[in-house]
Amino acid sequence: MLVTVWWHWRVAGPIAHDSLIPFLNYDLYAYYYPTVRFGFDELRHGHFPLWNPYQLAGLPFFATHQHGLLYPFNALHFFLEPGLAFKWTAIVHYTMALIFAGYLGRVLGLSSGGILVTAVTYAFSGYLQSHLYVRTWLVGAVWLPLAWALTIRMFREQSPLRPALWLATVFACQYLGGYPLYNMLTGYSVALLAVWEVAAMARGGRWRPATNASAALAAALVIAGALSAVQLLPMMEMTALSPRRLGSLSAAAADPFPLQGLGQFRSLFFPLFTPTAAGSLYLGATMLPFSALALFHPRLRSRSIFFLTLALSAGVLALGQLTPAYRWYQMLPTSNWFRFPAEFIWLATGALACTAGIGAEALMARRPAGRWPALAAAAAALILVAIIIRFHPPSPPLDWIGRRTATVLLALSIPALMLASTARPLAWAGAIGALWLDLALGFANYALIPDVAPEHFGAPASVIDFLRAQPDLPRSHFHMPAPGAPLPKVGMRHHLYAITDHESLIPSRYAEYLAWAERAAPPQPVALPQGRLILDAQRKQMRLLDLLGVRHIVTRTNTPFTAAEAARYRPVFADGEFTVHENPAALPRAFVVGHSEVTDPKAMLGRLSSRSFEPLTSALVETEAAAVTGGQSRAAEITEYAPEYVAIRVGGDSRGLLVLTDQFYPGWEASVDGRPAAIYRADYVFRGVPVPAGEHTVEFRFVPRSFWLGLAVSGTTLLVLLAVAIWQWRPGASPQSGG
Repeated sequence: MLVTVWWHWRVAGPIAHDSLIPFLNYDLYAYYYPTVRFGFDELRHGHFPLWNPYQLAGLPFFATHQHGLLYPFNALHFFLEPGLAFKWTAIVHYTMALIFAGYLGRVLGLSSGGILVTAVTYAFSGYLQSHLYVRTWLVGAVWLPLAWALTIRMFREQSPLRPALWLATVFACQYLGGYPLYNMLTGYSVALLAVWEVAAMARGGRWRPATNASAALAAALVIAGALSAVQLLPMMEMTALSPRRLGSLSAAAADPFPLQGLGQFRSLFFPLFTPTAAGSLYLGATMLPFSALALFHPRLRSRSIFFLTLALSAGVLALGQLTPAYRWYQMLPTSNWFRFPAEFIWLATGALACTAGIGAEALMARRPAGRWPALAAAAAALILVAIIIRFHPPSPPLDWIGRRTATVLLALSIPALMLASTARPLAWAGAIGALWLDLALGFANYALIPDVAPEHFGAPASVIDFLRAQPDLPRSHFHMPAPGAPLPKVGMRHHLYAITDHESLIPSRYAEYLAWAERAAPPQPVALPQGRLILDAQRKQMRLLDLLGVRHIVTRTNTPFTAAEAARYRPVFADGEFTVHENPAALPRAFVVGHSEVTDPKAMLGRLSSRSFEPLTSALVETEAAAVTGGQSRAAEITEYAPEYVAIRVGGDSRGLLVLTDQFYPGWEASVDGRPAAIYRADYVFRGVPVPAGEHTVEFRFVPRSFWLGLAVSGTTLLVLLAVAIWQWRPGASPQSGG
């Protein structure tokens, strides 16, 4: 109920439907929404999308990971229309955050009031609310409290088996649905919590239970990896081939916005109150007094020290390069796997939500014997005044003072109400209600989101219809150098063959190919390539687009080509907003060359860009096995083209090298007339298959071993876990059996 009310009041309600705030909602429209929609659309049509031929000259779609196809809590995308599925999946996850944080409070031994304070503080924290715009990050974030709760149970219970199995499931779900950064940060915090628990048990001489629980924790992490292997192995394979391979980030690339963490800290105590409050950390006006009071809890002082220490450490690391502690952190082998150290603040959010619940309970435990109805009435009145100020803040320039005054009033009046109220349940109800209003009013979404307007941004139907009507599988490039509304994954959404798109994980070779086509230089190390291209028709390396088979270039009418560009690419269609230009030099998608020569890859892009190089008669390869001489160059006919299958008919009186201008990638297998044939890398990024003289049919099939091996590992692990679960939860089994 709280989440649904919050959604319609603070998320859907304030939206200005005629506005776009690119920094907030760009990735939602340009990546998350179209990616998830494409994946589940394919599933609904009976196709499991291993390969995506509609962007970047082909890409292993499933390996890109952020589609969430195997994440159980994305099931609504299979049954509901896209906008509703996005909305209700988000509501479900905010509800899960509320439930999981409440469960953590229960495991900590808090009363109902303390549990609710912890749950409301975490689920409606500024961090989680602002991650409305990054859904995979939101999914990763909601699982943290449950991971902590299960870790505590492992070290508390006589048999750690059950919580260990649940913890493995939590890590697997967090990975399958979220961003891997959150698995890493959760793993850090779980390891620290385990060390704290072992130290506490060691002081009591309980070495054997501590050893058993530690072993169970290690087993849980291994099991989580095995459960995730079906997604993990393909993603690791692709990551190793990409510019973002593990361990490749420099300090500047890992922390591209070094002031981000510092800027966030001002919202820790006061909400930002702006439409761009995406970095808010606000945890409620009572976070500071409650967290301080947590140290005086009669039973949970040790846990409070842990959570406060974790919050402080995570907050320092969130400052990134601004603090020496981050340089110490960079000594860890995992430190340069992901960007944005500011996300450490998420661990501080979870830890402070715990101390808020503990502190609120400590305050209630110290309520004086007498009752002060006058103080309670005054506190209630101040809470009302503060909420009214939040609803109707003063006009500028007094709004800054008024809103911060409201926060200070709430910080003083909510604890006062809890101390002075005549009835304990009434004190809890008033405090929790005021806390929820405080957190909810600290955030408002003004940006369009797919949950409300799923089709608001995109290419017009007339342009899509024109491009789809073209024969021979031509490729297109959507040339958008000027700012404007995004064209979210047009190729993927409409089954067009686009050479670029907004994609965070792409093969290095293709990133280098596009970078050379754009500026004849390697990709910039800080601005990690994401499959985008701004072309310049005056440069000779534009021949690389011809080789890709780019027949159509789409531009906005208000950003016309230069004279040189217009001379090369004539307009063939316009609808008032967009213009489609034709490239007469575009090559076919498949052809046979009679000559191929072994060339150093470092020199290939320069050779391919040269005006003296003829790609229809010669190809550049990297191994002698793919070299062909004295053959006849000729056409090839694509007779069938599907995402994971391509069939091509070739002929001729001499041998040659068939070049298919789709990306070379592990997992593709070829056959010539049904007999297996090797695939070689041709022209830096494409596929080449030697063919003998005569009429032949060449077939390509995508059979990624990483996927099938991962599926076997995950499937076997799941079956074993189900058998263990049935044994553990059989009638008459004790909680300690099998422990």
